[in-house]
Amino acid sequence: MKKTMIPSYALKGYGAKKVIITNDWMGDIEGNWALAVNYLNTSEFTYAFVDVRGYGHSKDINGDFTIDEIASDIFKVADALDWHEFYLVGHSMTGMAAQKAILQDKTNRIKAMVGITPVSSAGFKVDDDTKAFFSQIITNPDVAATGYGMLVSDKLPKIWNLKRAERLHAQTNQAAMKSYMDEWLTKDFSEEMKGTTKPILIIYGEDDLEQWREKGQREAFQQFENVSFSGVSNAGHYPMQQVPIYTVQLMEAHLLAH
Repeated sequence: MKKTMIPSYALKGYGAKKVIITNDWMGDIEGNWALAVNYLNTSEFTYAFVDVRGYGHSKDINGDFTIDEIASDIFKVADALDWHEFYLVGHSMTGMAAQKAILQDKTNRIKAMVGITPVSSAGFKVDDDTKAFFSQIITNPDVAATGYGMLVSDKLPKIWNLKRAERLHAQTNQAAMKSYMDEWLTKDFSEEMKGTTKPILIIYGEDDLEQWREKGQREAFQQFENVSFSGVSNAGHYPMQQVPIYTVQLMEAHLLAH
């Protein structure tokens, strides 16, 4: 892993098509993608798996811990790799950051985007009790395990919930998690995204929380002019873990088409 004042990243593959993938709010990049990496098309793609500031190998890299910073860091990683053009894959929280990166992309470097169970540019509005529950995920492993179960409709063994919660608390900076949470719950730049023509694929899990299933995603991304949607059955918020081969197939088919 590369560890500098930009987020840390790991490379996989040797293909001409370059892809940057970022982690979600409740997981580091390695923990999220370990089951899927073996099925990547490494002859046509080169992947940079990025831990955003405060997570995984970037746990001790300081920052503002904002959506804007994640978006800016995406370009810093691309610059460090000398990638003038690249594809972008964001998961959940960083699906929102990927949309912000499209806004920041003044020279059209991003060729296409995939959002895996993404938060929309309008944020994820919740009531005070739900926000309090999310806040407890940051500090309480039992609550975090409960949260993971909810994100997959409690269809996985409890050991998965527990191991995910254990890894989350070992691999994250709690101050970063709190800052990011405040961002993706409240930030709204949806008006700026209207008319976006970038090719975007939204991958949703059919067992995810209701707001992240097909109806919610179609409503959240209706202002985009070049967006498509693909559902993954037997998956919730983590299709790259629950149904890794099919998820990779959906993602790479979209990227190869653009």
